Amino acid sequence: MSDENIDKAIQKIRKRYTSEVSNRKKDPQQSFLDDLNDLIRLIFQDKSTDVYKTLNPEALEKWKANRWRRAFKKMNIRSIPYFIFLVAIIAFLVSEAVTFYAIGGVVGGAAYTKALLTETSFVFLNGFRSIGKWQMASVAALRVTVFALMLFVITSEVTFEGANKTAEIGSIAQRIELLETQIKEADVSIEFYRNKDWGSNAARVERDKQKMREQIIELKSEQASGKSEAVSSLIEYKTWGNAVFRVVLLLVSVLITRRLFTF
Repeated sequence: MSDENIDKAIQKIRKRYTSEVSNRKKDPQQSFLDDLNDLIRLIFQDKSTDVYKTLNPEALEKWKANRWRRAFKKMNIRSIPYFIFLVAIIAFLVSEAVTFYAIGGVVGGAAYTKALLTETSFVFLNGFRSIGKWQMASVAALRVTVFALMLFVITSEVTFEGANKTAEIGSIAQRIELLETQIKEADVSIEFYRNKDWGSNAARVERDKQKMREQIIELKSEQASGKSEAVSSLIEYKTWGNAVFRVVLLLVSVLITRRLFTF
């Protein structure tokens, strides 16, 4: 078998098919099949080979119906770890998304269904091969839309939780500062009442001052147990880290899907 002859046959097919399509002849596909049949006979060196029998409508329909089987056959032993990794990522992302879809805070079957449908749609779009410019544009838009939706879904819970903890810690610091200011004002009032010899008023303010001190002690105890401003910064960094981790997993699932599947 001569490589030069095969190259000539390929160039012949390419030139004739391009010319016939551009000139819009009656049946350019028939000539293309004739040249393709000659090329296949040349490659296999078998004149009995008949591309028309191979490409009959029944055979083509059967070939289309078996596309899922072919996709799994392409998964060799080296692809199994990728597939397991993809399943693990999908399971994690679904578990993170169900809280977003939960109704009234209750995670039920509907929440899992929505999360799973979103994730499988994303996997399908990543493995889908578009034909034509309009289809490519629409599929790309769908990919971006579903990606943005999943990005919001899987990061909203951890971001909201981190923001709540940070706000709670900030609120403790503000309350301590406010109580300390009120204690200073109470000291001024007590001194004023004592100078006026208003003992009952001074005693009342003294009691209020003692209550404020007790509140400060409780708040500082909460800070000591892990609700300080330093911890607030750590929580903020941890929140962003968790969000980035989920985004990275989402992008990794894109790469694995495009390696394993073609729809």
